[in-house]
Amino acid sequence: MASSFEANPYLTRRGAQILADIAEHANALVNDLAHYKPMLTGWAGEDDDYAKQVGPNIRKSYRQTLSSGQQVTQAIVSVVDNTAGSGRHVERAQDEAFEGIAAEQAGYGRH
Repeated sequence: MASSFEANPYLTRRGAQILADIAEHANALVNDLAHYKPMLTGWAGEDDDYAKQVGPNIRKSYRQTLSSGQQVTQAIVSVVDNTAGSGRHVERAQDEAFEGIAAEQAGYGRH
């Protein structure tokens, strides 16, 4: 069974833009998390027994969450870059094909 491949540069660019928007929102969430660090990590207190007991786990969870958010955002940005690059590659190949077809068609009218 033969398979075919069809690429649509417009849809590829649109997909890349949607992913870029997602990356922007993810980055905003990470920035908010960093901005609210004192509130998110200091709620258990600082120097009483409870703070000494749960504080390290709270700070560790915060660091892990922040790191995960940064990694996810970086991964999305990489996907955006690759998707946009694929769209440009497809567009270039289609343009070259259309130019070649037009050149061939122009040559048929001459004898």
